[in-house]
Order: sequence, then C-alpha cells, then structure tokens
Amino acid sequence: MGIGSVLMAADGIMAIRARYTGTRLILLANRSVINGIRPTSLFDEYWEYDDNSFSLAFISTMKNLMRAWKTKGKWISNLEVYSKLTTIFSLWTCARNRFDFFFNEVSFRKNINTHPVYFNQFSLAHENYDRMANAMGATIERKFEMPGLPIDQREHRSKKYIVINNTCSELARERLYPNQLLAQLCRELFTRYQAPILLSGTLGDRDDLERMIKETGLSDLPITNIAGQHSIESFIALLYNECRLLITVDSAPLHYAYRLGVPLVALWGPTHPVTRMIESTSSRAIYLAVRCSPCTHHTSVLPCGGDNICMKHMEVSLVMGKVEEVMNSTSK
Repeated sequence: MGIGSVLMAADGIMAIRARYTGTRLILLANRSVINGIRPTSLFDEYWEYDDNSFSLAFISTMKNLMRAWKTKGKWISNLEVYSKLTTIFSLWTCARNRFDFFFNEVSFRKNINTHPVYFNQFSLAHENYDRMANAMGATIERKFEMPGLPIDQREHRSKKYIVINNTCSELARERLYPNQLLAQLCRELFTRYQAPILLSGTLGDRDDLERMIKETGLSDLPITNIAGQHSIESFIALLYNECRLLITVDSAPLHYAYRLGVPLVALWGPTHPVTRMIESTSSRAIYLAVRCSPCTHHTSVLPCGGDNICMKHMEVSLVMGKVEEVMNSTSK
C-alpha cells in the first residue's frame, strides 16, 4: 500500500487496537511506507520487504513468511486492495483468520479467505477500511489524530507558508499538474497573499523541481524547494506548525494534512475525490470530471495515453477560486 492508504485506514486500525488491547499490531510494507507511518504510532512492529528488485522482493517475502509461521495466534488483514499476490501471501501464512477485500477484479479472494469484505470502488475509501475493522470486531468511535498534534488546538491564521506538493509515486504520474500552470499559480498566489511558497517532495523530486523553477522563471519569487530536505517527522511538524495552506495533488501529503487539520486545496485528475477525501469549508477539491476520468485503478491502459487533459485543462483561475474560499474560511 501507499502511505496515503494507511492514513485513510487509520480510524479502523485505531479501533482494532482499542478492541484488542494487549495484542501486537504489525505492519508489513516496503521501507518508504514504513518510514511514512512510524510517526503515527499505529503499529507496534514493522516487517519490511525490499521491492527494489524481483530477487530482493522474493527473498524478503520468504523471510517474512517464515516470521509469520513462527508467530502464534495471528490474524492477517490484507489492506492492499488490488494485488493478487498479497492474497496468496496471506493464505500461505496459515493464519487462523484472514480478512481480505474482494470485488470483481479480485473476486477469487472471496473463496479463499475466512472473512471476505466487499470493497466498494465508488464509495469513500475510509468507509471500506472501516468495514474491514468492523469485520474484525472493532467499532469506529473516533477519528485518528497524529500523536501530540490535536486538530482542535491548531490556529490557522498565524501560519507563515503556502506549501505546494506536485509530486506523487510512479503510479499514474498523470496526477501531476503541468509545470507552466504551476508556475502561473505560484505567481498569482504570491501576488494575492504575499506569502512565501514551499515546494515539497522526496529527494528524488528535488532536481525536477529545481529545473521547473529555472525554466519557468520563478527564481525571482520567494519560493523554496524543500524536496528531500525534511524527515517525515519534521515535514509533519512543518505542516502542523507553519503551513497556512497546502495545495496538493492526490498524494501522501494530502492525507497528512487531513489528519492534521491543515487547510488544503486538492487537484484531482485521473482519480475521483469522492473516493479519497472528505470536503469541508477548509478542505476543497477540484475535479473537472472529464469523460475518461476516473481511470487510475480502473484500467491498466490509460485512455488518454498520458495526455492528461484532466489536469492540463484545470485553469489557474479555478484553483485560485478554491484557494480564496479556503483562505476566507480559515481567517475568520
């Protein structure tokens, strides 16, 4: 799973922990997901698999399988929605109870798991994860908040920065906002709010962002490329303590912001916001609903062939309109 998926499942995971006190919750994931989830304190233990190559993935998976065989009284909850291999892994662990999502694309899961849970692709993902927790005997009683960072104590108006996240994983890079539009957005944001702008991302995104700043002539603005300059913990602290507004595509920072109560404007193209976020006066989505969207998670061959008109046709004036709505709602 991605970091955002675990954060969307956080209410359910917290409810499971409350229902079964004294048990250990173990997250099996790759290193980037584990690093992104450690600050939540949702899990007691982390089992890592190495997905840098097929051979390393095979070796680390076998090691984790042997660890699972040695673990007594285990239940397996497969929160990876689309993978068939994770279902096979769950079966091979020989766990007493195996909870897994099913829908048409992975319908075979219903027949080989002890507790199949229907995954509704057209409802909010949070609700699907809540149903998984319900199937495990847990009741959702409250929303998860990042440890030590309560939403109701966060003051919006005193924050300094506008943070823009236009980075995402390799899955569906069509989620990204075109550089020329991003540059125009940065200029209008500074003209309107006179706030310094931070461009976030991983270390792998840093050079691309630097190139974008130079090629679009943004060097004269107070824009700082912070990609790869923060640990997960310090980035979370930055969002909570210093971010006045986050503008982001469908990526992990969106879900951190939601859990921190950070005002945000989210730009959606090949994925549909109704399945990934909850809108409010301080949390707004922009979605053009072009004829071929949503496509990510629904087809392996994108109908646009990479020509993401769902993002290219998203005018800056539309984004600024949503920004103004959120800024007005949080300045009162």
